[in-house]
Amino acid sequence: MVQAAPEYRLDTEALNNIYVRNDSGEMSPISQYLTLTRVYGSESLSRFNLFSAISVSGVPADGYSSGQA
Repeated sequence: MVQAAPEYRLDTEALNNIYVRNDSGEMSPISQYLTLTRVYGSESLSRFNLFSAISVSGVPADGYSSGQA
């Protein structure tokens, strides 16, 4: 996991300032090994046993117990 201060990760050009060591021992920009693609989706996902999950809150109707609901 790579972390940097916000001013160093504001745009895609900032990737050219992150270097990794290759198999021959030389430093090369990480942008040489990856491309960024903007993907829109949920900021966080809830999972239970590897399945997507949601939280459900409720109360039973008058005259019913939580076990009957």
